[in-house]
Parts: sequence; C-alpha cells; structure tokens
Amino acid sequence: MDKKKLTHRTEEEKRRLDHRLARIEGQVGGVRRMVGDDRYCADILLQLSAIERAVRSLATEILEKHLRTCVVKEVEEEGAGAMEEAYELVRRWTR
Repeated sequence: MDKKKLTHRTEEEKRRLDHRLARIEGQVGGVRRMVGDDRYCADILLQLSAIERAVRSLATEILEKHLRTCVVKEVEEEGAGAMEEAYELVRRWTR
C-alpha cells in the first residue's frame, strides 16, 4: 500500500490559499456569465487571461513552497534520488 504524501500548511496559509482560489472561482463564474450574455469575444479573452495569470501565480507559490519544504525534506531523508519527482514536476510545469 502506497503511503499518501501530505503537506502541512498553517491555518493562515490555508486561509490565504483558499481566498485566492475563491477569487479565481469567482472570475471563472464571471466568464461563464459573460458567455451566457453573449459578451464580446475580446472582453472574454481578457478575463480568461486574468484567470490564467491568477492560476499561474498561485501555482508558482505552491511550487516554491514544495521545493523549499517537501523536496528538501525528502532529499534529507532519501538522498538525491528523491530529486527525480522534483525534476519531473519542473519539466511538466515549464511546458
């Protein structure tokens, strides 16, 4: 049975991430309404661009925390072989 990996986050961190996710959800809902209201394509595309930047920013924050905490801990416990997961994550992230 595989051990499920977890990342500890403080309550403040969870609150902050949840707030950002809620804002992104609101932006997506706004775009859904724009489509339903037959809004101009360029306006929708601008909103989608803002959503994309917000998601990328959030993902970058989580990636940085992962590299600084989870990866460091795994390397300390398992050695350099634990870096493969991090390499693969970065490869996928930069595509």
